[in-house]
Amino acid sequence: QAQAQAQAEHLALELSAAKKATETAELRANTRLDEVNALRAKLQEAEAAAQALRSGASQTQEQAAGEIASLRSQLAALQATLQQSQEELAAVRAREAESARSLSAAALAGLELGQHKEELARLTQ
Repeated sequence: QAQAQAQAEHLALELSAAKKATETAELRANTRLDEVNALRAKLQEAEAAAQALRSGASQTQEQAAGEIASLRSQLAALQATLQQSQEELAAVRAREAESARSLSAAALAGLELGQHKEELARLTQ
């Protein structure tokens, strides 16, 4: 039973670590999402400025187009990072669920071991 208890404690520590990793991954994903949204707002501003400048000087228009292209590139990179963060979060959540299942199985095994010990004690009396 001591071994089952030790295993259950180890699994509880793993579950705690998995929960912490989940929280960290969620924070990272939320931060990336905020960055993506901020960049989208900048992109919209730049596109609006480009639209307003279409009747203006071609040099200014080219600068705006370059800024838009740069912002789009940054947005694509951030979206890829966000996707990666979301995939990491899904993996961490899966590990957390597995740890919880293992802990439940260990607890059940501990209960069964206790019942067998009680039954053995009863039989040997």
